[in-house]
Parts: sequence; C-alpha cells; structure tokens
Amino acid sequence: KVAFAVAGAVELSEAVIYERALLPVGEQLVGPAIVVQEDSTTLVPPGCSARRDRVDNLLVEVPA
Repeated sequence: KVAFAVAGAVELSEAVIYERALLPVGEQLVGPAIVVQEDSTTLVPPGCSARRDRVDNLLVEVPA
C-alpha cells in the first residue's frame, strides 16, 4: 500500500510494482504504481499514467 495526500487527507491505495526493464515499449500503465530499477524508483500517482518509449524514457502523464 502507498499513502497519498488527497484533498488534505491521507488515503492508502494498493500500488502495482513494475520492473522498468521488463515494461513493454509503448504499453501504458495506470497509477497508483511503482516502477523500480537498479538506480531509481518512480511513483505514478492515482489518476496518472506512464509508459516507456522506444529510447527507454519513462514518460509520466499527469492530467490537467
């Protein structure tokens, strides 16, 4: 579980954990999620999404 501040309160959410090197290129994952790799960890909050591009960037989209 991961804690997020939502409207001034703390909410616990189940997060899926992904190994970055195993993410298929272009496949979108939806938060809450945690993407791990040897030298960093990326948190994808609820309502956001992420995908790995073909040059290995991890692109996180945050809705406006």
